[in-house]
Amino acid sequence: MRHRASAALIGIALSAVVAAPAAAAKPERWTEVIQEDWIQQECDDGDVVWQHNLLTLTISDYFDRAGNVVREVTHADTVGVAERVSPDGSSVQVATYRDQGGTFTHRGDDFFWTGIVDLYVTRDGSRYADTGRQVFHVSSWDPFVADWTMDGGLNDDWEPCAW
Repeated sequence: MRHRASAALIGIALSAVVAAPAAAAKPERWTEVIQEDWIQQECDDGDVVWQHNLLTLTISDYFDRAGNVVREVTHADTVGVAERVSPDGSSVQVATYRDQGGTFTHRGDDFFWTGIVDLYVTRDGSRYADTGRQVFHVSSWDPFVADWTMDGGLNDDWEPCAW
Protein backbone atom coordinates (compact mmCIF):
# COMPACT_ATOMS: atom_id res chain seq x y z
CA MET A 1 0.00 0.00 0.00
CA ARG A 2 2.77 2.37 0.94
CA HIS A 3 4.57 1.60 -2.33
CA ARG A 4 1.41 2.34 -4.34
CA ALA A 5 0.98 5.71 -2.56
CA SER A 6 4.59 6.63 -3.33
CA ALA A 7 4.16 5.62 -6.95
CA ALA A 8 0.98 7.68 -7.17
CA LEU A 9 2.73 10.74 -5.68
CA ILE A 10 5.65 10.35 -8.10
CA GLY A 11 3.18 10.02 -10.97
CA ILE A 12 1.37 13.19 -9.89
CA ALA A 13 4.66 15.06 -9.53
CA LEU A 14 5.87 13.94 -12.98
CA SER A 15 2.57 14.90 -14.60
CA ALA A 16 2.83 18.33 -12.98
CA VAL A 17 6.36 18.78 -14.35
CA VAL A 18 5.28 17.68 -17.82
CA ALA A 19 2.15 19.86 -17.70
CA ALA A 20 3.95 22.96 -16.40
CA PRO A 21 5.27 24.19 -19.78
CA ALA A 22 1.78 23.92 -21.27
CA ALA A 23 0.20 26.08 -18.57
CA ALA A 24 -0.16 29.79 -19.14
CA ALA A 25 2.53 31.95 -17.55
CA LYS A 26 1.80 34.13 -14.54
CA PRO A 27 0.80 37.66 -15.49
CA GLU A 28 3.61 40.20 -15.65
CA ARG A 29 3.00 43.46 -13.75
CA TRP A 30 4.86 46.77 -13.73
CA THR A 31 4.32 50.45 -13.07
CA GLU A 32 5.06 53.47 -15.27
CA VAL A 33 4.89 57.11 -14.18
CA ILE A 34 4.43 59.80 -16.84
CA GLN A 35 4.47 63.58 -16.38
CA GLU A 36 2.24 65.17 -19.00
CA ASP A 37 1.58 68.82 -19.79
CA TRP A 38 -0.60 70.18 -22.56
CA ILE A 39 -2.66 73.18 -23.57
CA GLN A 40 -6.19 72.48 -22.47
CA GLN A 41 -7.71 75.61 -23.99
CA GLU A 42 -6.67 78.93 -25.53
CA CYS A 43 -8.82 81.79 -24.23
CA ASP A 44 -10.08 84.82 -26.17
CA ASP A 45 -8.14 87.25 -23.94
CA GLY A 46 -4.81 85.60 -24.82
CA ASP A 47 -4.62 83.47 -21.69
CA VAL A 48 -3.87 79.77 -22.02
CA VAL A 49 -5.17 77.07 -19.68
CA TRP A 50 -2.52 74.38 -19.21
CA GLN A 51 -3.14 70.92 -17.80
CA HIS A 52 -0.26 69.50 -15.70
CA ASN A 53 -0.70 65.83 -14.73
CA LEU A 54 1.18 63.02 -13.08
CA LEU A 55 -0.07 59.74 -14.51
CA THR A 56 0.68 56.44 -12.74
CA LEU A 57 -0.02 53.30 -14.78
CA THR A 58 -0.05 49.82 -13.25
CA ILE A 59 0.07 47.39 -16.16
CA SER A 60 -0.66 43.64 -16.20
CA ASP A 61 0.00 41.42 -19.22
CA TYR A 62 -1.80 38.08 -19.43
CA PHE A 63 -0.44 35.25 -21.59
CA ASP A 64 -1.78 32.20 -23.38
CA ARG A 65 -0.11 28.80 -23.18
CA ALA A 66 2.24 29.69 -26.04
CA GLY A 67 3.50 32.75 -24.15
CA ASN A 68 1.72 35.34 -26.31
CA VAL A 69 0.12 38.37 -24.65
CA VAL A 70 -3.63 37.89 -24.99
CA ARG A 71 -4.79 40.79 -22.84
CA GLU A 72 -3.26 43.85 -21.24
CA VAL A 73 -5.08 45.58 -18.40
CA THR A 74 -3.90 48.94 -17.11
CA HIS A 75 -5.13 50.70 -14.00
CA ALA A 76 -4.50 54.44 -14.24
CA ASP A 77 -4.43 57.01 -11.49
CA THR A 78 -3.92 60.63 -12.45
CA VAL A 79 -3.63 63.78 -10.37
CA GLY A 80 -2.98 67.26 -11.64
CA VAL A 81 -3.89 70.90 -11.88
CA ALA A 82 -5.25 73.26 -14.49
CA GLU A 83 -3.28 76.53 -14.59
CA ARG A 84 -4.31 79.70 -16.40
CA VAL A 85 -1.28 81.54 -17.80
CA SER A 86 -1.54 85.15 -19.03
CA PRO A 87 0.55 86.63 -21.87
CA ASP A 88 2.61 88.56 -19.24
CA GLY A 89 3.69 85.21 -17.71
CA SER A 90 1.59 85.44 -14.55
CA SER A 91 -0.43 82.37 -13.67
CA VAL A 92 -3.08 81.07 -11.31
CA GLN A 93 -4.21 77.53 -10.55
CA VAL A 94 -7.87 77.35 -11.60
CA ALA A 95 -8.73 73.72 -10.84
CA THR A 96 -7.45 70.45 -9.45
CA TYR A 97 -7.75 67.31 -11.50
CA ARG A 98 -8.09 63.63 -10.66
CA ASP A 99 -9.26 60.59 -12.46
CA GLN A 100 -11.02 58.05 -10.33
CA GLY A 101 -8.80 55.07 -10.99
CA GLY A 102 -10.23 53.95 -14.28
CA THR A 103 -9.16 50.80 -16.08
CA PHE A 104 -7.89 50.39 -19.65
CA THR A 105 -8.28 47.08 -21.41
CA HIS A 106 -6.07 46.71 -24.46
CA ARG A 107 -7.39 44.78 -27.45
CA GLY A 108 -5.41 45.16 -30.64
CA ASP A 109 -4.68 48.86 -31.14
CA ASP A 110 -7.72 50.02 -29.18
CA PHE A 111 -7.92 50.80 -25.49
CA PHE A 112 -11.24 50.71 -23.67
CA TRP A 113 -11.48 52.97 -20.64
CA THR A 114 -14.11 52.49 -17.96
CA GLY A 115 -14.59 54.76 -14.97
CA ILE A 116 -14.82 58.45 -14.19
CA VAL A 117 -12.45 59.80 -16.78
CA ASP A 118 -12.07 63.40 -15.64
CA LEU A 119 -12.98 65.13 -12.38
CA TYR A 120 -12.15 68.84 -12.17
CA VAL A 121 -12.81 70.84 -9.00
CA THR A 122 -12.53 74.58 -9.65
CA ARG A 123 -11.54 77.36 -7.24
CA ASP A 124 -15.21 78.05 -6.45
CA GLY A 125 -15.87 74.36 -5.68
CA SER A 126 -17.69 73.53 -8.92
CA ARG A 127 -17.22 69.92 -10.04
CA TYR A 128 -17.03 68.76 -13.66
CA ALA A 129 -16.77 65.06 -14.45
CA ASP A 130 -16.80 62.85 -17.54
CA THR A 131 -18.13 59.38 -16.79
CA GLY A 132 -18.76 56.22 -18.72
CA ARG A 133 -16.83 54.37 -21.36
CA GLN A 134 -14.32 55.68 -23.85
CA VAL A 135 -12.58 53.96 -26.74
CA PHE A 136 -9.43 55.33 -28.29
CA HIS A 137 -6.54 54.28 -30.47
CA VAL A 138 -3.18 55.13 -28.91
CA SER A 139 -0.27 55.83 -31.24
CA SER A 140 2.08 57.05 -28.49
CA TRP A 141 2.11 56.90 -24.70
CA ASP A 142 4.92 59.37 -24.09
CA PRO A 143 3.87 61.89 -25.22
CA PHE A 144 0.27 60.71 -25.13
CA VAL A 145 -1.27 60.79 -28.61
CA ALA A 146 -4.62 59.14 -29.29
CA ASP A 147 -7.55 59.25 -31.68
CA TRP A 148 -10.85 59.04 -29.79
CA THR A 149 -13.36 56.72 -31.46
CA MET A 150 -16.12 56.81 -28.83
CA ASP A 151 -16.75 58.96 -25.79
CA GLY A 152 -19.74 58.02 -23.66
CA GLY A 153 -20.74 60.26 -20.76
CA LEU A 154 -18.82 63.37 -21.82
CA ASN A 155 -19.63 66.51 -19.81
CA ASP A 156 -19.63 69.37 -22.31
CA ASP A 157 -20.67 71.98 -19.74
CA TRP A 158 -17.19 72.87 -18.49
CA GLU A 159 -15.38 75.92 -19.81
CA PRO A 160 -11.76 76.17 -18.56
CA CYS A 161 -11.41 79.80 -19.67
CA ALA A 162 -14.24 80.71 -17.27
CA TRP A 163 -12.59 79.07 -14.27
